Amino acid sequence: MGTGASYGNAGLIVPSYSLPLATKQNVLEGLRSIVGVPSAVGVRVPLTIETMLWFGRFLSSTRRSVTDRSLTTLASLTRESLALYEKVLAGAPASVGYERNGTLYVALTGAALNQSSALAARLAKLGIEAKVLSASEARLHEPTLSNSIAGAVWYPGDAHVQPLQFVEYLAGLAVSAGVVVRRERVMGVVRSGNRAVGVRIAGKHFAADQVVLAAGTWGPDVAKSLGLRVPILPAKGYSVDFRLERPPRTPMLFTERHVSATPMNGVVRATTGLDFHGEDPAIAPQRLQSIRAAYDEYLEAPKVIEESAPWAGFRPLTPDGLPIVGPSSRILNFCFATGHGPLGITLAPVTADLIASAILDDPTAIPAAILPRRFGI
Repeated sequence: MGTGASYGNAGLIVPSYSLPLATKQNVLEGLRSIVGVPSAVGVRVPLTIETMLWFGRFLSSTRRSVTDRSLTTLASLTRESLALYEKVLAGAPASVGYERNGTLYVALTGAALNQSSALAARLAKLGIEAKVLSASEARLHEPTLSNSIAGAVWYPGDAHVQPLQFVEYLAGLAVSAGVVVRRERVMGVVRSGNRAVGVRIAGKHFAADQVVLAAGTWGPDVAKSLGLRVPILPAKGYSVDFRLERPPRTPMLFTERHVSATPMNGVVRATTGLDFHGEDPAIAPQRLQSIRAAYDEYLEAPKVIEESAPWAGFRPLTPDGLPIVGPSSRILNFCFATGHGPLGITLAPVTADLIASAILDDPTAIPAAILPRRFGI
């Protein structure tokens, strides 16, 4: 547990990040990478029928009307999830690192600051509080910022955790409540007619009344055993932990570089990248260079005392940028809880709440926009 994306992600719980990844800006970033221009989005996947269909759906989802609907859905879900975090982590140990001290979206240029401000205005209409800060106000809020910044947008309601410790803490709560955890490879789901009746683990069959697929980027492989084609591509991200002489106290996103900085139990975790490189786990040197360059640009003379080994992991990304949550439209007793992209930590509690409702009492509680039926699964 916790050795996948939960190990090295930014740990951010961010209603502020509710804009879906299916945007025209990300399409342009991907096209830049294809022609060899440095970009936040890297595209290097084989052009199979499945990947072409995925990218076709992605392009279709970048229309402003679709983006607005997705933004509204994600804003509602992220706010609900944040409220659940307050309950779930009440009394959690300090090692979980839960803090609700907001996020700064820092810009070097006036153009980037204007773009961030426009998004903040859209989010404010959806109940997500934001404040635009001048350069001096941003440095007053976070003294480690460079004198070269143009300003920032401050989202006071955001929070963060240490993701690995968070997962281990939840696992401990589950085990104490009677959950049995089996650390074995799931080979597929057992089907009887149009019902899921169990799972296959290392040649053994475990019967089940309900099966929930929460396998991230490996979900499509498991779902194939049911004849379901789940439209998820792995989007690789990178992280490295720095021990800085003057660490920032506020989680930040450096907007032009698409690099994050999360204070986390004595270190600062930096993350970046949205690389469609299939399941290649290799570390891209240019991504690490981008992280270091961003820290030099946005922070005032940062001095690195210690640097961890770099890490890479895969986000499960759907073509419309929304998760796939709820009962299958084709297989009874089978639910999806996957496709959260960069919002896995943010949306974890509300996803669990919706799945519990779907299984126990009220499947209509799940917003139609995230149901599996939109993909015919």
